[in-house]
Amino acid sequence: MATATLINQHDYMTVRAKFHYLLADVKLNLTLSRSGLKISAAGVEAKELKAVMDAFDKAWSAKAFGDNGKFMAAVLEAAKAAATVADFLAALQAMAKLPAKAIVVEECDDLIAPMDLKLLEVAPPKIVSVPRLTQEELQAAFDLVKNKKDWKARIDRTIDVADLARVMEAIVHFTGTVPYEVAHPTNPKKVIVRAAGYRAGPCN
Repeated sequence: MATATLINQHDYMTVRAKFHYLLADVKLNLTLSRSGLKISAAGVEAKELKAVMDAFDKAWSAKAFGDNGKFMAAVLEAAKAAATVADFLAALQAMAKLPAKAIVVEECDDLIAPMDLKLLEVAPPKIVSVPRLTQEELQAAFDLVKNKKDWKARIDRTIDVADLARVMEAIVHFTGTVPYEVAHPTNPKKVIVRAAGYRAGPCN
């Protein structure tokens, strides 16, 4: 998993993420300020960096998290749950697909502290989905991907593409973490779904 922190200052917020590879660490800095979004990096190819920036921009533009502080806390959570830059990119892309106000985030008193200039290890806020499915439908969808012996564990399952939308909603509903999808290497009708899981999320 990546090492990630959130810097929260009076006029900007930055998520700093470091991804640990065998040869060299990769660093990403994603900043949201009054002047807009920006990203800087070390060890990332230009094409991949552009893809991350595009996904960061689209995720912010989706307005699914209510305000900037809650959005950056979700970015922090996604970075912490990712093992690689590709995983983080997939998580941002999943966030970008969420409809506006799809996520309701509980208030955290220490999330925004305008006068606090310290480097903060901010706990991500609790995330609760606004269900469009019934509880029974959400449970059935979650059963497709949960660890049968430990439902709170990390999620890494292959499912049918047709089940993707309801499974993604069910993961947010039951674990409070943002899932992301990875293309199946051989079967276009299948997709790999991953998420940090309840135990690693903000609701535990």
